[in-house]
Amino acid sequence: NSRGGTEVVVQNIAQGLKSAGHEVFVITTCPWENGKSLKPQVREHDGVKIYEFYPFNIYHYAQGHRHNILVRAIWHFFDLFNLHSFFVVKSILDKEKPDLVWTHNVMGVGIPAVEAVKFLGIRHFHTVHDVQLSLPSGLMIYGEENNAEARFFLRPVYERVMQDVFSGAEKIFSPSKWLLNFYVDRGFFAGSKRVVLPNPVDLGTLGVQQTCRTPAVQQSVRFLYLGQIEEHKGIKMLVKIFRHLLNEGRDNLELTLAGDGALLEAIKVLAFDEERIKILGSIPHDKIGELFAVADYLIVPSLCYENSPTVIFESLAHGVPVLAVNLGGIPEIIHDDENGYLFNPDDNSLKDVILRAATLDPFDKLRVNPESGRGVDNYQNLCQNGYITVHELSTGAYIQKISSFLKTPESS
Repeated sequence: NSRGGTEVVVQNIAQGLKSAGHEVFVITTCPWENGKSLKPQVREHDGVKIYEFYPFNIYHYAQGHRHNILVRAIWHFFDLFNLHSFFVVKSILDKEKPDLVWTHNVMGVGIPAVEAVKFLGIRHFHTVHDVQLSLPSGLMIYGEENNAEARFFLRPVYERVMQDVFSGAEKIFSPSKWLLNFYVDRGFFAGSKRVVLPNPVDLGTLGVQQTCRTPAVQQSVRFLYLGQIEEHKGIKMLVKIFRHLLNEGRDNLELTLAGDGALLEAIKVLAFDEERIKILGSIPHDKIGELFAVADYLIVPSLCYENSPTVIFESLAHGVPVLAVNLGGIPEIIHDDENGYLFNPDDNSLKDVILRAATLDPFDKLRVNPESGRGVDNYQNLCQNGYITVHELSTGAYIQKISSFLKTPESS
């Protein structure tokens, strides 16, 4: 039921495989309602069969931000040795008898779910989306790379367990070179074929490029933040910098925040009485197009090392350039001056990039990057180049790329 970046990617892949003529079913989780939640319930979404169940644990994965570190540690212990998940997933696989199981983020489903795949001898692909196989939190914060979690004496044991769990995967996909190198440098996936393959973008719903703004039509410069309202997303830094700029008299700036999380109430207090900072709270995924339609820029101020944020591709598909932090796999997507701007994860760099974007002339003389041949540093060019970026990553193109991998080792 969650609609985070990974869930959107899985839905795109499932729909793409189905459209290509493959039989597809999805196993995922659901929040606790009653005892029936422990058993897999079946529903259908756009022709794809979905099995949902509540893995036996002290809370649902999506509720982790509500609990303290001790409770989360207990949760991780259950997730790591969740025999309930093993038997539920095994029963579904016994029934469906798939030729291939393609796992994504299995934390929350229960790590033993992967052992069920190995136990049945089914071909196994895995896509990594974050650093959770090395750091249970899935987060590596800039400037805190050697924090308490990284130094915890049991973390190397956890990492070795994860290496063993995924040692049987035939192929490992990573949306970014950065994330794949992160794992390879730590000894993961030594026996697997490793492939860097950017996540697919569903252009069926995102393929209508909006008209770029012009000064004659829109005087305000409208920035959009769309994502979790959490400390590691840099949201506090963003709101503080915006308030500072507005207090300096930059009255042409507007910021819209859409999302939910532990810091939502704190951000409302921080933005109090500032009408040019709008806080919308959680927005249904099918409504985000309306936000992009009135945005000039998406801003991604994350303080953690991101892999390949889905929201960036969604923004580019709507013709909205992106201002994004220069960390993790993001520089593999956003190219400075071409489809957005990169900045360092600090106050001054964020302030500078906001001002740079706000003063960009949409009709500035065309300049061309001699390496890529694309126009640069012109708002119209930023929009168009972003649109080109995502068209190269359509779901159809993605399915074509993986078609050869789907063949059995004997036939490929």
